[in-house]
Amino acid sequence: MRKNLLFGILAISALFSCDKENSPEPMLKVSEFNFRLDTSPKVADYELIVSQRDGKVLLDTLVASHENHKLSVKSADTEFDITTITVDPTTLMNNIKTYAKVNPNNWHINNFGTATTKQREKTRVTYTNLPSYDSNFLFMARELGSWSTSWSGSTLTVDFNRLLPTDQAYLLLPKYGKYILSDVTTAQKSIDFSEAKNTIKTKYNNKPAGITNLRSYLYGYANDGVSTYKMMLFSAFNGPTEEYDLQHPPTGFDLFDFNMQYHDADKNWHIYSFNGISTIPTEINFLGKADFTVNKSAFDDFQIAFEADKPSIYNTWWSSTDANLKASWEVYSSPADNSFNPKALLENLKSKTLAGNSSLAFKLVSVTSQTATDRNHQAFLDYLYNATVRKDNPIRHTRKIYKSF
Repeated sequence: MRKNLLFGILAISALFSCDKENSPEPMLKVSEFNFRLDTSPKVADYELIVSQRDGKVLLDTLVASHENHKLSVKSADTEFDITTITVDPTTLMNNIKTYAKVNPNNWHINNFGTATTKQREKTRVTYTNLPSYDSNFLFMARELGSWSTSWSGSTLTVDFNRLLPTDQAYLLLPKYGKYILSDVTTAQKSIDFSEAKNTIKTKYNNKPAGITNLRSYLYGYANDGVSTYKMMLFSAFNGPTEEYDLQHPPTGFDLFDFNMQYHDADKNWHIYSFNGISTIPTEINFLGKADFTVNKSAFDDFQIAFEADKPSIYNTWWSSTDANLKASWEVYSSPADNSFNPKALLENLKSKTLAGNSSLAFKLVSVTSQTATDRNHQAFLDYLYNATVRKDNPIRHTRKIYKSF
C-alpha cells in the first residue's frame, strides 16, 4: 500500500515537472523602430536605453544626435520603456527622459528647434493721431525680433527690423478697444491711427472661484500667398480686466492659437490651449482643481489617483539630491500606470552615463497632466513626435495642469 502511494506521488510529481519543462516560452518578436533625437544644446551623442516593462534592458547604446536611427529589439512585449540621457557640455547636467510603455516608431523628438534666416531691413513706423497714452499697448510684426518705441503726445514711433519684401505692423490699444493692422513695404511708414478699428472683446463668466494670475495669449495666422505667418494679437500684459478676458481683431487672420492660464485655489497651474482654430471659443470647460491627486511622492514609492475625466498622459519630474550628480529626470506615463517605484526603475537601467553613482537619490519636483479628447498616452506622444500624425490628425484642444512640490 505504501509502495503504491509513493509511486502515485512520484508519478504526479513527474507529470507536473514534465508540464513545466514543456510549457512554451513567451514568443519573442523582433520590434523595429525609427527614432531621432535633436538635443539642445547640440551634443555629439546620447545614451538610448530600451527596456521591457519587467525592467529587463533590451538595448543600451550611444547614438548620434540629430540623426535618424533604425533600431530593433527582441521581446514578447510590443511596448517598451524608452530612456534617453544627454549631458549638457557646459553645465554637465544629465537630462534623463523616460517614455513608459510606448512604441516609439517614427518619433523625431526635436528639442533643438529650427532656425531660419530671412532678409530684413531696419524700419521705422510712425503712428499718428493716437489718443492719450495706453501703458498696455501691444506692437507686433511678423516674426518680430528686437524693437524699440517712443510715445510722445499723440505720436508713437517704432523701430524694428522688418521682413522683406513685405511685413505687417499690428498695434493694439486695449484701453480703447482699438487696433490697426498695416502692410509695411518701405523703410519709413506713417500710419494714421484714426483709421483704427474696434476689437472684439470676450469675457468668460464660468471661471472657477478662487483663481489667481489669470492670463490670456492669442496668436493669429495669415497667408500672404507665399508663406503663412504667426503674429501675437493679445497677451497677458494687455489684460485681462473686469471688462474682458480677451481682445482680438474680427478679421485679417485665417486661424488662431489661443490659451488661457491661471492658478487654482490650491496653486495648481492650469493651461487651456486651442490650436489652429478658425474661431475663438466663447465657452471653455475650466476646472476648479487638478484632475489628479498625488498620494505618495517618495523616490521609492510614487502613487497617483485621477478624477473620472482622466488625462491622456502625465509626467513626473525628478531632480537629483546627490551633490555629486547633477541630473534631471522626467517620466512620461499612462494614467493606467498610477503607481511605480522610480528608484528601482532608474537603477535597473544600469545606465553607462550614470555609472559611478552608486546611490541614486532624487526628489519630486512636479507632476503635470495633459488631456486631449480621444487620445491615450501613445497617441498623444505620437502627435508630439511624429510629423505625419501631427499633419493628418492634429490636436486642436488640450488641457494641462501642473502641480509643484
